[in-house]
Amino acid sequence: MTAKKKVLKLDDDSFSEPEEILLLITSTNKDYRMAYFLNKHLKFDFYRQSNLQYSNRSKNKETTEFSVFSYDEKEAERSWLLVSNKHSGGNLLKKTGNIDFLLIIKGTTDEFDTDHFLTKLRKLPNVLFAKKTSHEVHKNIYDVLENLELLMISDGKKHKNKNQNFRDYN
Repeated sequence: MTAKKKVLKLDDDSFSEPEEILLLITSTNKDYRMAYFLNKHLKFDFYRQSNLQYSNRSKNKETTEFSVFSYDEKEAERSWLLVSNKHSGGNLLKKTGNIDFLLIIKGTTDEFDTDHFLTKLRKLPNVLFAKKTSHEVHKNIYDVLENLELLMISDGKKHKNKNQNFRDYN
C-alpha cells in the first residue's frame, strides 16, 4: 500500500501585499501646518513621529532628517504617513523637484477613491499641487519605504516602553 500525496494550492489573491498609494504634494505650509490642516479639514488625527534619518547612498553618505507624521485609520485598516520631502541636502525622493510632502497610504486601499481624496486635498489652505505617482518612477522609493517601516516599528516600541514604564511606576 502506497501513501497518497496531497498537493495544496494557494490562491495568489490570498497573499497579496498591502497596496500603497503614494501622493505628492506641493505646499507653502510647514510640516506641522500641513498635518494641522489635514487634521482639521479632512478629520484625520496625524501625530508627530521621530524624524526619518535617511542617508543618500549615492552621494557623500551624509544623513539628513525628514519629519514624519502618522495616522492609523483602524476602522478602514489603513495607515497614513505624511513625510517631508525637502531638506537643504536635497529631496528624500529623487527627481521630485518642487514636491514638499509625500503622503503614503498603506493597507486596505482597494475601495479607496484616490481621485476624490485628491480633490479634497487640493482644497486645503496653501496646497498648490497634489497628484498620485507610481512607485516605478522613483528609484529609491522602496529604500525610503523600508526606512519608514523601520522608523514606525522603532517608534512603536518606544511608545510601548513608555506606557509600560508608566504602569510600572504607578
